[in-house]
Amino acid sequence: MANTKNIGFFTLTGLCIGPILGSGIVFLPSLGIELAGKASFAIWVLLLCIGFPFAYVCARLVVLFPSPAGLTGIVARAFGSRAERLAGYALLTAILCGPVVVMKTAGAYVGMFAGGHLPAVTLLLMILGYALLLCNIKTFGTIQLISSSAIAILLLFTSVFFLPHTKAADLALPGDVVTVGRTLLVIFWALVGWEIVGNYSAEVENPEKIMPRAVVLAFLLTSAIFLLVAYDVQFAPQKAGSPIALLPLFAVLFHERALAVATVLIGFLCFSTFVMVIGAGARLIASLAENGHLPQCLAYRFKNGSPVAGIAALALVQLVVLFSNNYGFLHELFLVKWADTFFITNILIILISGLWMAPSKQMRAMIVFLAVAFSFFALFMSLAAFITLAALLLWHFRRRLLNSFDFPQRGVKEEGR
Repeated sequence: MANTKNIGFFTLTGLCIGPILGSGIVFLPSLGIELAGKASFAIWVLLLCIGFPFAYVCARLVVLFPSPAGLTGIVARAFGSRAERLAGYALLTAILCGPVVVMKTAGAYVGMFAGGHLPAVTLLLMILGYALLLCNIKTFGTIQLISSSAIAILLLFTSVFFLPHTKAADLALPGDVVTVGRTLLVIFWALVGWEIVGNYSAEVENPEKIMPRAVVLAFLLTSAIFLLVAYDVQFAPQKAGSPIALLPLFAVLFHERALAVATVLIGFLCFSTFVMVIGAGARLIASLAENGHLPQCLAYRFKNGSPVAGIAALALVQLVVLFSNNYGFLHELFLVKWADTFFITNILIILISGLWMAPSKQMRAMIVFLAVAFSFFALFMSLAAFITLAALLLWHFRRRLLNSFDFPQRGVKEEGR
């Protein structure tokens, strides 16, 4: 039998860095500045201080409870398939809005480089992504890994070279809890990805030793890049919230070629991230439909295995979201907060399952700390996200709620009468 455990320390570290940096490194620092101004860097430091125990807990849970499904397998193991489906529903709800922001970022760079209209470029890129998914092309994981690794290396150098253009004295501390909470909710996107580390556990050589060490190194590297970029962007000339806020950092090394280099790297990164996320979401929709948990029509696949009905459902919702954003009804901050609310819901379900399964008091204490911290972030969700989350929970537990009310059937006399 061939040895499938072929992922070593450095390979696993690289595989962790790609999903964590992802497309968030492109637009999160600018959104943080839009919310908190010069205090955003201090909030980034706070987030990453919370992020370290989260990354460590994810690595330890994967080692203790290995599963082909990664950390999602812990949910099923702790509370059964019903809780696992709830985690899946939360993830799907996040996917409805989050990828639109990712593709708008790609559209901003491509549109600026090609001289096209931003909404039209974004729409064309999204349609191209859906079309490629129908062809069931499976190389986007490699593209995403290569582009995110290239951006990680470049940003590490460019952000260091940009430091002489900054002034540490211009930084500030946040003035109120609301600003901290709202900003933490938005930049929480930077922590999304650690929960998928478990997907590699079956292929890691000696996971008990390698997994925690690789996660620690990956966390230190990604944190350094996030902090450097978040610090530098505060002094970039672009307006806060601009989707092209990283362009001045590229200009430090590439000068007049900065836009071309940024467009290629960021365009590929965002596009491949979009395709991977939509593909995973569409397959989840098809799986839930095949098992009778969503309408059966959503289970339809092409002969090549492409989940066409799931892709079409996500495309319909996301195109409505895109047009609503273009006409000013939904701001990018709202879309990111929406996605993060349901990412947090998904992660809280995983953490609660981990709390149930954790063998030591130390790990349980860390999980409780993380659950409290992430719940605090979620307090600043939008009203629309709160209503949707409440509706999702009521719908998911509808049978249990109805069964908890013991109404006497009509026409049947109660005992004792």
